[in-house]
Amino acid sequence: MRDEVRADALLASLEQEHKGKLKVFLGAAPGVGKTYAMLQAVREQAKEGVDILIGVVETHGRQETLALLDKLAIIPRKIHMHRQQRLEEMDLDGLLARKPAIAVVDELAHSNAPGSRHEKRWQDVEELLNAGIDVYTTLNVQHLESLNDLVWQLTGVRVKETLPDQVLLEADSLVLIDLPPKELLGRLKEGKVYVPHQAKAALQSFFSLNNLTALRELAMQTAASHVEGDLQLQWQAAGKSTLPLRGKLMVCLGDLHGSALVRYGHRFAQRRQLPWLVVHVDSNGRRSADVEQALALASHLGAKVLTLSSPAVANTLLETAEQQQVSQLLLGKPHKAPWRRSLVQHLLKQAQGLEITLVDTEKQKPEVGMRVPTPKDIHHSLLAVTIMGITSAAAWGLSYWLPPAALPLIFVLGVLATALTTSLVPATLAAVLGFIAHNLLFTAPYFSLSVANHSDLLTLFVLLIVGMTAGRLASRQRQQLIGLRETQQLGNALLSLSQGLATASSPEEVLRQGAQAISLALGQPTVVIDKEFNDRLGNEKHRPGQTDKAAIDWCLAQKQSAGAHTATLNAAEAQYHHLSDDLVIGITLANPLSSSAEHQLQALLTDIRAALARIDLNERLADSQLQAETDRMRAAL
Repeated sequence: MRDEVRADALLASLEQEHKGKLKVFLGAAPGVGKTYAMLQAVREQAKEGVDILIGVVETHGRQETLALLDKLAIIPRKIHMHRQQRLEEMDLDGLLARKPAIAVVDELAHSNAPGSRHEKRWQDVEELLNAGIDVYTTLNVQHLESLNDLVWQLTGVRVKETLPDQVLLEADSLVLIDLPPKELLGRLKEGKVYVPHQAKAALQSFFSLNNLTALRELAMQTAASHVEGDLQLQWQAAGKSTLPLRGKLMVCLGDLHGSALVRYGHRFAQRRQLPWLVVHVDSNGRRSADVEQALALASHLGAKVLTLSSPAVANTLLETAEQQQVSQLLLGKPHKAPWRRSLVQHLLKQAQGLEITLVDTEKQKPEVGMRVPTPKDIHHSLLAVTIMGITSAAAWGLSYWLPPAALPLIFVLGVLATALTTSLVPATLAAVLGFIAHNLLFTAPYFSLSVANHSDLLTLFVLLIVGMTAGRLASRQRQQLIGLRETQQLGNALLSLSQGLATASSPEEVLRQGAQAISLALGQPTVVIDKEFNDRLGNEKHRPGQTDKAAIDWCLAQKQSAGAHTATLNAAEAQYHHLSDDLVIGITLANPLSSSAEHQLQALLTDIRAALARIDLNERLADSQLQAETDRMRAAL
């Protein structure tokens, strides 16, 4: 195991040798002097003859910062027009073409103007690093994604511009720029950070002594974690034992604990230097938008994400923990009624050798308004009303032939029909409507909500309880059936694709079968484009525009996804994924893919890439065998 860890560390070191070096000047807040310190370091490098190029520096009108830019080469910024506004952004292509030894890129967490190649500036920096260019940049600690909830809780300000912590962890050098909070407040009052009217607003909101002290502590902790991570990687590359083996962290994501729990789990794993994964067990077949957002955030932060379907959540989590060799579980604090046995109680009783940590994320969640019903919710509610109306009419018509004791069963059937065609909330509505209809039509005094006989009152409550229970069970079974169908659909798609690819003998056949499998799985049209922007499947109607061509070029060059609903050139009409050195597959998407659909797509793409690599290898082997036979015959002659 130690040899494997050492090999992974050496491989990571070798991969970094071909990339540029990233140096981050980290501060606790604006105004501590990050840009000033960065430019001072740049000028020292320039004195030694190093090729320096300023990509972007935000001086905010500070004269001492402007003076440091004197005699340094500055590349002009590109102009973007958005909603009749003139926006200036860094010229990424100009930097790549010029290829200096060091590029200076201020404000790493900056969001680029709409229409830029990348959504965030840190993605521009990654492309510069991949091109072998060293980058000097600045960052405030509150822009780290994992600290977003903690900063909001401490300061009351929700930071909009964030970047993954992995960007900072992969930095080759980190310089902590520290300034005592009282000195920073003095600089702010003197107008050395913001202009006067901005400084007054900042003092009233973000820049308080308590806030700055808390942010300063976070910056110091972040810098210390970066040093520990570098030291551990060096020890592993040298084959030395580092800290004792501490297992793995599994974040158990529930419906009520979303992104806040994922961020806390990331910080928890960082502090303890643990590998981590995020698991969500879908027990009712419905995955909320909060859960989807949290799963996407977990992937963004570098976690391994597993989505499972099972009515037995506790047993599934324990089985997954055993399979993944997990030592610690992280869960959100349960908010269930005291008479109901919670998931935590199940885990505490059945788990053996696991450390379980509970986090109260309720106070970290921002206040949200009432959920706005979707058109689907309204449609289901109207369907429930219609079904119960038909059920009431049928019960009224059959009341002349059936005994009174049999009439409540008709309403139970109506509730079951609603649950099997909609979901839990419409089924509960149907049970309440059945209760009211039976009271109005078949309980004396008629056409009144009052009840004369106690036996009729008992019948009504039994009808309500049975209807709600049956509706809940039927709705859960329906949602589980939907989940099983989706799983079966994925399995069938993978099996069909694997069988087709196993017999494919040409790249065109692989591409055709792969595109068909993805179209059937996602229900969206697909195209296969080569580096000349030609459709390899013969669809002449597809003509990529300029933005799509740029996305295809970037996808081929970086071997990463680009296009619609991605962080790179998201203005494109389609989303493009890398297949080989000269091929990409494009998928026209009206909406972003869910996490399950994204995993399904990645599984299909993996099979397609493997089949293309197999055919390419077979062709190379055939060519080498032919060359060997030719050489042998030439030698014999």
